Amino acid sequence: MPNEVREASGSPTRTPGSSRSHARLDSLRQLIADGGVEGLVVRVVNRDYEVDGTRVRAGAGLKMMRLARIAADANLRGFEFAIGVPGTVGGAVYQNAGCWGHELREVLVEARGFQPGADRRTWSVEDLQFGYRTSALRDGPLRGSLVIEMTIKLDRGDGEEAKRLMAKLTSERNETQPIKTKNCGSVFMNPPGDSAGRLIQAAGLKGAREGNAVISQLHGNFIVNEGGATAVEVAALIERARATVMHRFGIELEREVELVGKWE
Repeated sequence: MPNEVREASGSPTRTPGSSRSHARLDSLRQLIADGGVEGLVVRVVNRDYEVDGTRVRAGAGLKMMRLARIAADANLRGFEFAIGVPGTVGGAVYQNAGCWGHELREVLVEARGFQPGADRRTWSVEDLQFGYRTSALRDGPLRGSLVIEMTIKLDRGDGEEAKRLMAKLTSERNETQPIKTKNCGSVFMNPPGDSAGRLIQAAGLKGAREGNAVISQLHGNFIVNEGGATAVEVAALIERARATVMHRFGIELEREVELVGKWE
């Protein structure tokens, strides 16, 4: 179907993850322009999963947090970090999502999907060329491909212990990040040996505002929508934070969030 859509439309396509904030930010960490996107937007809603021994197959539309709980219910360990990943499986593969020092590539066996101009494909970890919050799907030869599912391999273990750990991690995260708000975050990748949130705080930018978009007082690497903020306001605040940190500390922050759509 993805190839048929491309051929019929002659237009570019985008594959969003689950919507989690407005101004619109999907689980691929893509800030959608107020003017929308030119072309087709394909949303994968497959939330199927299958546990086979220590392997778990999961559809691209399944939430990572849900998959973390599924793994724990099956007495599988090594996926607890995913309780801190707010997006979907497809988005996680796209950007090698991670949390608390762990990344998807540590447990991924393979991903499957469609590549532009080709039939269904299976991609190994090597094919996906994972890096810190990136992959060949985002910045390499597989750009424009559509992820439909993945398979991960975990370890046998105590599922109840995994649930206790996830509850602890979730509690700690709720205390340090504005999880329950409409927000854009994490905005920037962490530079080597430092954190974007610390640098933004040190630059005195917590509480900085553009319209109804404001840098969170709880965590500097999150921009909160206080109601009706536009994508233009969020993007302006992102640029302001980047420029200020560069001016103050000489460190170039690289966006984790991609700007997508009609920005002119």
